[in-house]
Amino acid sequence: MTLEVPADALIQLGDGDLGVAIAPRLGGKITSLRAQGHEWLTPAVPGALRQYPPGTAFAHADMSGWDEMLPTIIACEDPTRPESEVALPDHGDLWDRPWEIVDRGPRELTLRATSSSLPLTLSRRVSIERGAVCLDYQVHNGGLADVPYLWAAHPQFRCAPGTRVVLPNDVVSVVNAQQDVLGDLGEVLDWPLHGGFDLGFVRDVGARDCRKVYALPEQTVACASLVDGAGRSLTLSWDGGAVPYLGIWIDEGRYSREPVCALEPCTGFFDSLADAVRSGRCAVVAPGATRSWSLAVRFGR
Repeated sequence: MTLEVPADALIQLGDGDLGVAIAPRLGGKITSLRAQGHEWLTPAVPGALRQYPPGTAFAHADMSGWDEMLPTIIACEDPTRPESEVALPDHGDLWDRPWEIVDRGPRELTLRATSSSLPLTLSRRVSIERGAVCLDYQVHNGGLADVPYLWAAHPQFRCAPGTRVVLPNDVVSVVNAQQDVLGDLGEVLDWPLHGGFDLGFVRDVGARDCRKVYALPEQTVACASLVDGAGRSLTLSWDGGAVPYLGIWIDEGRYSREPVCALEPCTGFFDSLADAVRSGRCAVVAPGATRSWSLAVRFGR
């Protein structure tokens, strides 16, 4: 059973032409990211912002806005308890539960939530500063042993057909993160054109397609942009030392009702925490310790 959440559960942050709306009770979801009159995030179906039972598959919930994924992206076994048959849930276990309000102001909001799977507490401060939306994160290990974690931002940016993903010029290859028509899982693909197909070009929902690629794990990427046909741009930048990996998800009607792209800076490679641990490409936080990182969203035209 789901629970309707009233509209007044949203907290609005604003600064002139820049506005953010956040739903603390809905996994801390950022429901709106508006700059110069343009909405960048996929909106929820009217009346569909709801709390879902823990463990709900992400695709069965309302796929809108910006969620935080921790401690995994896809469901997988718990690498800290290999003998356990309990799997870490799809898209982690923070997106479908209420977050606690820690601090609040007219242009900033700090929330936190604790994982039910691993002894990790994630805090996120969202603030509007000098025309940018800044997100400052901390993950704290409240346990007695080292804990690996895979955090990823999951902003579902709405993309008019013809929008392009733009990466730094030195990115010439990416890794296929799903078994599909592009090739085998883990296959290295040319960026942006692979066999004549533009991996970063967003088509309309009639394509009924989706794809997920990662920047090469050996190549730290610390920024990525979306540029639409009207010349509007959105750029994410982050600390590549603390967040060394980047995933790119494009959905052209396979799951979403409109074209979307998720630029996903993340602390593990690729979508499964268990696989990231096995490959040694995963962040780890020591017992009693806290790790921090930041991300900024800037807009242009």
